[in-house]
Amino acid sequence: MNKSQQKNKENPFLEKVMKFLMPHGPISSRAMFGGYGIYYGDVIIGSIFQNTLYLRADDNNRQDYAEYACKPFVYEGLSKAITLPYMSLPDAILHDPALLKEWILKAYEASLRYKARKSKKKPSTKKRA
Repeated sequence: MNKSQQKNKENPFLEKVMKFLMPHGPISSRAMFGGYGIYYGDVIIGSIFQNTLYLRADDNNRQDYAEYACKPFVYEGLSKAITLPYMSLPDAILHDPALLKEWILKAYEASLRYKARKSKKKPSTKKRA
C-alpha cells in the first residue's frame, strides 16, 4: 500500500472518490490545507474539502459545470471570501466512467493552460550581460 492509499483509509470520502478517479489515469492525492489535493501525474487538477470534490475549471470547461449548477470552491480569507478556479463535481459525472474520464482530462488541460499562462507572466531572473 503506497502513502496515498494509506492516507485514503483515514478519510472514507477521499477513499470513495479515489476508487472512482484512479482507473482514469495517474491519479493520486495529497493532504493539504485541511483537505486533499487531487493530482493527475504531478499536476493538481482538483481538491477535496468538506467532503466535496472540486475539479479545475476555466473558460474552456466552465460551461460543463454550469449545466449542472455546480458550485465554485469558496473559502473565507482574512478580509473577504476567496473564489478559486475549482467547481464541485456532480454525482452523476462521478458515477459515469466515460464522462468522468472526460471531465478529469478537461480539468488536467485547464491546469496545464493555467501553468502555461503563469509561466509566461514570470519575469526572467537571468542577469543580462
